[in-house]
Amino acid sequence: MLHWNLLGGVFPVILIVLAVVAAIYLVARPHWRRWWTVVLPCVLAGAVGGALLIDWYVNDIWQAFTDPLPSEVVIWFGVILAAVALMVLILIKAHWRQRVLAVLATVIVVAQALNGINQYYGYYPTMADALGKTAAHQIALPPIQGRHGGSGPNGTAAPGDPTTDPGGPQSGAGHRPANLKDWRPTGALPRQGAISEVTIPPTVSKFRPRSAWVYLPPAYLTAQRPDLPVLMLIPGQFSSARTWIIAGKVVSTMDSFAAKHHGLAPIVVMPDATGSTTANTMCVDSRLGNADTYLSRDVVDWVLAHLQVDRRTEHWAVGGFSFGGTCALQLAVSHPRLFPTFLDISGQVAPTLGTTARTVATAFGGDAAAYTRVQPLHILAASRGGPQAAVWHGVTGIFVVGSQDHAHAVDRDTVMRGCREAGMVVDSFTVPGTHSWYVAAAAVPEALPRLAERMGLL
Repeated sequence: MLHWNLLGGVFPVILIVLAVVAAIYLVARPHWRRWWTVVLPCVLAGAVGGALLIDWYVNDIWQAFTDPLPSEVVIWFGVILAAVALMVLILIKAHWRQRVLAVLATVIVVAQALNGINQYYGYYPTMADALGKTAAHQIALPPIQGRHGGSGPNGTAAPGDPTTDPGGPQSGAGHRPANLKDWRPTGALPRQGAISEVTIPPTVSKFRPRSAWVYLPPAYLTAQRPDLPVLMLIPGQFSSARTWIIAGKVVSTMDSFAAKHHGLAPIVVMPDATGSTTANTMCVDSRLGNADTYLSRDVVDWVLAHLQVDRRTEHWAVGGFSFGGTCALQLAVSHPRLFPTFLDISGQVAPTLGTTARTVATAFGGDAAAYTRVQPLHILAASRGGPQAAVWHGVTGIFVVGSQDHAHAVDRDTVMRGCREAGMVVDSFTVPGTHSWYVAAAAVPEALPRLAERMGLL
């Protein structure tokens, strides 16, 4: 049962049929006085009002998410409220057998509502995923095969921001031919890659992250591994780094690519950029936490110290979905030599907490200029004609939105226009879907060949 498909196939059909039967049982009280004329209409009206109240509170008061709740999700909240209210009435007025059936019926209806929300966003393909039972091949992080020297990427003197020196590469103990695509394993090649759950300490940023995850392709698991490029993937809000594995299907995507390219694929580092499920750090350094420094300094330093990677950051890339898509854009604009290639899936024009006023007050202590300075399009526009302008010609961006995600399509067009005016090379495509993890899961494999070319894998 833990591995039944929650998003499609037979089980969701069975569940919705059972939920309809359960709902009929909760509603059908033909012999109760004034049930159809007064009680049931009041219950349903209260459920509708409660759902709208939740929608208002989440979007206008709590403002935990920058995107409003979809109408489908609000409807499922109303279904939950109606089922619980009907159950309470039955518990008060009916005999014990009806009470037991009412509780069972409510459980079924609530289960369907929760899975309806899950189906909309595409979060948990199976119950095992929802319970945190990772099905992919999980291992302890393998040690580096003979450590690199103390220098950082691109020849810098020490780990830190490697975007300040365009010097030559550092050779490590791994094996990298003149063209990485020409690498071939000298021994047995695993058929699949592996994942590792890791802790990346906030040494410099003092940020408070959750666990990070790393995908290691088959080539990394060989006796003489190559120095592979790094793809950093940032999840959206109401997610964790692990969501890229269970909903974003990173493992199967990378394994499929590696199977066609002699075990080669990027090392995928999936760090936490929010610190909690509902937090929104906006991927910047602010009163909400030094998320930018964590990702661009602490995570990078950790990668250099614990993974055998290509230290030429011209082969590195960053990507993300929703909040993570905006974050990928920000990191590429703020650190173009560190992340010269980025994948923005359903991102926004700029980091935000919902409104400009709330963002400035909460994150920047009322300093509107500080907020302006971290907005990607402002950074690009401000650099025109200056010494920084030439760097954008080396940056490539890929933008993806769902075909039904019209709001983020408008944001994409605005950002692409600004990137092109700055001199970046940008491209875009759409995949079927709304603002959901289905879009993220479809976007990565379609963008991967272009990313791999930029990363030296093709």
